[in-house]
Amino acid sequence: MAPIIGKAKAAVDISIAYLTGIRHLFHRPYTLRFPQQRYAVEKGYRGRHLLHLDRCTGCGICAWICPEKCITIVPRGQRWYPQYFYGRCCFCHFCTDYCPEFALEETVEYDIAEYTRDRLVWSPERLSKPPVKKDDKYVFSVDTIGGASQVPQKEE
Repeated sequence: MAPIIGKAKAAVDISIAYLTGIRHLFHRPYTLRFPQQRYAVEKGYRGRHLLHLDRCTGCGICAWICPEKCITIVPRGQRWYPQYFYGRCCFCHFCTDYCPEFALEETVEYDIAEYTRDRLVWSPERLSKPPVKKDDKYVFSVDTIGGASQVPQKEE
């Protein structure tokens, strides 16, 4: 009796596997053609940092609180500013939370990959530039069970 139950269970498992494969044939794909198509990120997404040079006092609390020690304080003229090494950053944004002058802000920019390790060091001047608005026609969200769905662009 036991071998028959084992064979029946195997047949059921195989049929479930085939049905799952067939079901996925009718789903929309999850893959996007980046950079022409991008994911829509929610408000509050922790992307790259934005530094307000006029607010920064150079106190160094951001460098002190950083768990990955990716922030160094560098001199620029008569003042000191944070410099980030994004190869080490875990995007916890403790630095933005603990900044007493609110000089650091989080943005929704997530495509900051570089080809060389040296380009992952962001100077204070580079950090102070706001994110560039992408002219994407296609922005997608992956919040549906059937795959990626198109999010309409807001006209600004």
